[in-house]
Amino acid sequence: MNKETSMKEMKKRFEEIVDSKAEDGDKDLRLAILMTDMEKVFSIPAIAGKRLEAFEKKHSDVLEFYREVSAARKFNEEVI
Repeated sequence: MNKETSMKEMKKRFEEIVDSKAEDGDKDLRLAILMTDMEKVFSIPAIAGKRLEAFEKKHSDVLEFYREVSAARKFNEEVI
């Protein structure tokens, strides 16, 4: 699967998650899984630094979308 096709699939999943009537905790879990899948598919570096900077220069659209997915998460502040 090429980058464009992968991005379309990821964006489709994102919209399905955000538009779903699931509870926030379930959405957060699905968004976290989507982020992990993006990290694997696009080889997003885990640690900030030169590798991440180089990745962002080549794939700014991927990183921008990854950050959008991250920002959509609602972290539960309750202590379990």
